[in-house]
Amino acid sequence: MPELLEGSIRSLLKNRIVATISFNQFIRVFGRSQAWIFLPLYLNEIRNVPYFNIGIVLFIMAVTSVPFGIYGGNLMDRIGRRKMLLVSTPAIAILFLLISVSIFFSLNVFLFYILLILTEPFMNIQGSADNVIITDSTTSAERTNAFGLVRILLNIGFAMGPAIGGFIAGISYGYIFLIPAVLTLIEMILYFLYVPETLKAENKQPKTGGFSFPKRDMAFIFAVFAISIMFLVMGQWGTTLTLFWKAYDNITDVEVGILYGTNGLYVAIFQMYTNKIFARVRDHIRLLIGLNIYAFGFFALIFFRSFLFLLVDVFVLTMAENITAPIISTIISRLAPYNKRGQYFGAFQVIAGVIGPSAPVMGTFFIQYFPGNLGILWVVVLLISLLITAVTLMFWSRVVKYQDDSMSGNG
Repeated sequence: MPELLEGSIRSLLKNRIVATISFNQFIRVFGRSQAWIFLPLYLNEIRNVPYFNIGIVLFIMAVTSVPFGIYGGNLMDRIGRRKMLLVSTPAIAILFLLISVSIFFSLNVFLFYILLILTEPFMNIQGSADNVIITDSTTSAERTNAFGLVRILLNIGFAMGPAIGGFIAGISYGYIFLIPAVLTLIEMILYFLYVPETLKAENKQPKTGGFSFPKRDMAFIFAVFAISIMFLVMGQWGTTLTLFWKAYDNITDVEVGILYGTNGLYVAIFQMYTNKIFARVRDHIRLLIGLNIYAFGFFALIFFRSFLFLLVDVFVLTMAENITAPIISTIISRLAPYNKRGQYFGAFQVIAGVIGPSAPVMGTFFIQYFPGNLGILWVVVLLISLLITAVTLMFWSRVVKYQDDSMSGNG
């Protein structure tokens, strides 16, 4: 095994908390990736929901979770991270089970929408808690590789989930939501057994008073808004890309599953090597490099149409993902004071949760209303990428200052 994997991965796996959250991410994404990849296809092909309406539903899901991001993040700093996980995880399992039932029995599509919308706040809380616990349990030097390890396990699940989901969808879309319901219960058991409370008693925020939002921390606000606008480019993964492949390249559900499966495989193989290559690159420069690889990877879709090309393009997009994804969590962790990490990760989820979901709305708008000239979508995406790159280069170093990490749990 290469020295990089021996050193970085094995040392992190000795941290039981990091190992448990990483494994939970594996089983979570193995189950839920099937649901989210094939959700737009189910709505469009089975329920005959127009493309743009699908984007609107996903946007509403995100926006309705905004208050929960604020309160959930603050509650993590008041009552602890573990308690929030042990409440949100079973709630997610129950909701996935109800969604599965609604599909099996072809219940009213608006009931389906309501159940979908209810899942989003709990999933945001769960994701924020995972990030905060990883931050609590690692030093600043370990953190990017810790988030990288989480992504490796996550994407091994992603390599398997959609590939299997492509076949399961041929039986019934109901099973695609039943599987994550069962796997989420397993997550809950592992959290209960192996993840202790990482918030020290002396660092808990008072339980009285209003809930806080770090609106006066201009470094944090600028960084989060910049990253959130980048999601208009990076967020074309998923719903937009899936529907584009179906509309423009006419590929099958099985081929969709294979493409997303190779994405997960590429992450598992190349994530830690990517971290090593970019170890000395400044955070925002790394972010912008990945952003523009995303943009040009999407732009190339205008010019080529074959399954072999799509496999190559997915590799390019995955490298962009490897560059950007771990460093985003690291940036937030470095901006957050130790005793307010829940608040800061929750605030990030709020802002990103409002701006980021505009990506599928934008994408589905172009797919529905410009079916004869879908390339316009990727031109717009490229222009957004170049604009945010220019703005970030001008202002990031002047505005963004990191916290002293001496208060880190392991520092």
